[in-house]
Amino acid sequence: MMGSEGSLSLSEITISPKEHQPPSKLLQPSTPSTTDSVDDDIEQWRNLDNGLPCLLEKAKQDINVAKEVLNFFKKRAAIEDEYARQLTRLSQSMLESHDRQQFAPDTLTHAWSSILRIHESIGDQRQKFSTEIAEVAEDIAYLVKDIEKKRKMTKDLSVRHERVLGDADLALTKAKQRYDVSSEEWETKLMQQKNDAMGLTLKGMFKQNRNQMQLNKIEDEARNKAAMADEQYKQQLSYVNRLRKDYYDEHLPKMLTALKMTDNECCVALRYQFSRYDYAFEQAVVANGTELDDDEDGGLRMVITKIDKDADLRNYVNTQGGRMVSSDARELKYEKYEMAVKIEDEPASKAIIPVKTRSVFGVSLDQLLKVEGGEVPIILRICAQTIEAYGLHNQGIYRLSGAASHIRKVKALVESATTAFHLTPEDYSGDINSVTGALKLWFRELPDPLIPRQVSEQFIAAAKCEDERLRVVSLHTAINDLPDANYATLRYLVNHLDKIQQHKVYNKMGIPNLAIIFGPTLMGGDKEGYTFDESKTLQDMQWHVRIVEIILENYRIIFEPDDE
Repeated sequence: MMGSEGSLSLSEITISPKEHQPPSKLLQPSTPSTTDSVDDDIEQWRNLDNGLPCLLEKAKQDINVAKEVLNFFKKRAAIEDEYARQLTRLSQSMLESHDRQQFAPDTLTHAWSSILRIHESIGDQRQKFSTEIAEVAEDIAYLVKDIEKKRKMTKDLSVRHERVLGDADLALTKAKQRYDVSSEEWETKLMQQKNDAMGLTLKGMFKQNRNQMQLNKIEDEARNKAAMADEQYKQQLSYVNRLRKDYYDEHLPKMLTALKMTDNECCVALRYQFSRYDYAFEQAVVANGTELDDDEDGGLRMVITKIDKDADLRNYVNTQGGRMVSSDARELKYEKYEMAVKIEDEPASKAIIPVKTRSVFGVSLDQLLKVEGGEVPIILRICAQTIEAYGLHNQGIYRLSGAASHIRKVKALVESATTAFHLTPEDYSGDINSVTGALKLWFRELPDPLIPRQVSEQFIAAAKCEDERLRVVSLHTAINDLPDANYATLRYLVNHLDKIQQHKVYNKMGIPNLAIIFGPTLMGGDKEGYTFDESKTLQDMQWHVRIVEIILENYRIIFEPDDE
C-alpha cells in the first residue's frame, strides 16, 4: 500500500512515455519553431534548472547595453552636429569679413582664405558624420524596441507555461492527498474486518458489533473509493508528466532557442551598427586628413607652404603706384632768401623783385574764384589731379596725414600757381598724404563751409527722409540750390572722391570711410573753435557724415556726370 506523501515537484515526477496533446492553444509558442534537432547549447540549457531565467537575464543585459550605446550615439551625434554648425558658421563669417576688407591679392591672403574654406569643408564633413551617427542611433532605437518586444513575448509565454504546470502540479498534489486518505480509510476497514473475523473487539471504536455482511460492504465501499482516488491520481500524474514532457521536450527548447536567437540578433545588430559607426568615423578622419594634406596640393599643409613673404612684399610695393626717383632728385638744392627790399650796395640791375604770391587759404570761395577767373579753385584741380595720378593705390589715402613741413611746401607751391598742374614727387617730398593734407586744410579754412551753414538744416532734413527715392530727390534739390561756385566745386570734388572709392580694393577707402573724413570738413563740423553747444549737436555731426555718404552713393544720379 502507498503511504501518505507531500506535494510533488516537477522534477520528481516520472515522465510518462504516452503521448499527450496540450489542452489549450495558450501553450503554443508565438516564436519561430525550431528544427527537430536541438543544438548542444539548447540541450544543455534545457537540463539546467535556471536555464530559461538565465537567458532572459542575458537578453535583458544585452538590451541595457544597447540602450547605453543608443544614448552614447545620440549625444555623440548632437556634439558633432553642434561642432559642425559652429565651425561652418565661424568659417563663413570670417570669410565674409575677409572679403569685405578687400586685402591686396597676395599669397598670404590667398592662403588664409583657403584655410578658412578648408575649415568650412571640414564643418560640412562633420555635419555628414553627425547625420550618419544619428541614423545609427535611430536604427539601434528600433533594435532595442524590437528586442524588448521579443524578450517580453518569450517571458510571457514562459509565465503561461509555468502557470499551467503549476496548476497541474497543484491538482496532482490534491489527487495524491485524496488517494492517500482513501487508502488509509480502506486500510482501516480491512484491519477492522480482520479483527472481527478473529473474534477481537475494539473497545470504544464501534458502538455496536456489525455482522460480516455489513463489514464486507463497508470494506468494499472503502476499496472502491480508494480505487477511484488511485485512478484519478494516476490520470493526473500521467497528465502532469505529459505536460512536463511537452514543456521540456518542445516548449522549453523553443523558448530557449527564441531567446538565443533574440540575443544573437541583438549582438549581431549591434556589431553591425558598430561597424557602420567605425566606417563613418574612419571616413570622417580620412576626409579631415585629406583636407590637411592631399595629392592635388590643395591641403592645409601645401596651402601654408605656398606663402611667399618676399613676393608678397615686392608685389605690394609695385601696386602702390610709386615712381623711381633719381639720386640727383634726392639732393636738396640751395634756396636763397629773396628779400623784398633793395640793397643799396648792390647795382640796380641786381635789386631783388618780390615773388608774386596770392592768398588761397582762408579766403572765401567767391573771392578766390574772382581772382582766378575759373569755375573751380586751382588748388582743388592741382591736388585732385596729382592724387589721381600718383595716389589712387595708396592705402589710407585721405585718412593719413602728411608731415606739417611737407604740407607747408605744397601750400606754398599752390599759392604761387596761376594755372593747374601736376605736382611731382619732388614737390611733395614723395609723400602723397602731404597733398591730401593740404587740400583738406584748404576746405577747413574756408570762412564758410563748402555746404554753407545756413542751408545745413535743409540738407539734414533731406537726409532724414525715410523713403529712399524721396531722400535722394530732396538732397538733389538742396544741392541744386547751392551758389554756382559751391555747386561746381562740390561736383568736382565728388567726382574726384568717386574715383578714389573705385580703387578701394587697393586704398581701402570706400564710401563710408570717405564720408567720415569729408562730412565734417565740407559742412564745417571740424572747424577749429566750433562747439556743439552753439549751433550743432553730436547728432548733427553724424548727419553730416550721412549726407556726404548719400551724395557719394548717388553721385551719378545727383550730378549726372558725362560718360567720359
